[in-house]
Amino acid sequence: MKKMNFTRTLVMAAASFGLIATGAAAAQPDREPASSLSELLNRVQQDSREASQSFQQREQEFQQARSQQQALLNQARSELSTLQGQASSLQAQFDANQARIDELDVQLREAQGEFGELFGVARQTAGEFAAAVRSSAISAQYPGRHRVLDRLANSTTLPTREELDALWKTMLREMIEQGNTVVFNRTVANLDDSGEAPVYRVGPFVLFTTQGGAQFLKYDGSNNLLSVLERQPSGRT
Repeated sequence: MKKMNFTRTLVMAAASFGLIATGAAAAQPDREPASSLSELLNRVQQDSREASQSFQQREQEFQQARSQQQALLNQARSELSTLQGQASSLQAQFDANQARIDELDVQLREAQGEFGELFGVARQTAGEFAAAVRSSAISAQYPGRHRVLDRLANSTTLPTREELDALWKTMLREMIEQGNTVVFNRTVANLDDSGEAPVYRVGPFVLFTTQGGAQFLKYDGSNNLLSVLERQPSGRT
């Protein structure tokens, strides 16, 4: 009975080896069939070792690829963390700058409030003085002085240092010239002789010329026009 069981075991083993040999032969069609059980066993062991080595190599490659992917993931996470830190720092700097801008804006409005009345007086003075300068006989000698005053009077923003300087300089010049009697040359519109004529100015009051006889002149500041003052007709006696 024991001998029959042993024989049966051998037959089953041979059948198993035959299946393995068939699979090996299918995987390697150029290999000749094993001639004995011993050769078949050797081939099976060799194929097993080769399969194990191939599996280990693939497993190693997989582990390496996984390690590389993990390294890339870690690098990406690190870069993201760095960028988030930079973004937080920039946001904090932006908030600080915005707070400083708001603070300076408040200070500017307060300063404008303190000087607003002063600048309002300057604009009003410039407007009134521009009208006086425009029609002044002195402007026949120094035309265009009213323009800078008009700009200051009509400005909706804070006046510049140059505009404020122009205001007091124009006022000072007007006061000085009011006490002067001078002669200067310029064109007189309806004078008989063409070209420039000597014009006498007595302060801001009188303009006359002696060219073609003594004649009083009038000045139109709106057009910067100097012309002979028409004589009034003689009254009847």
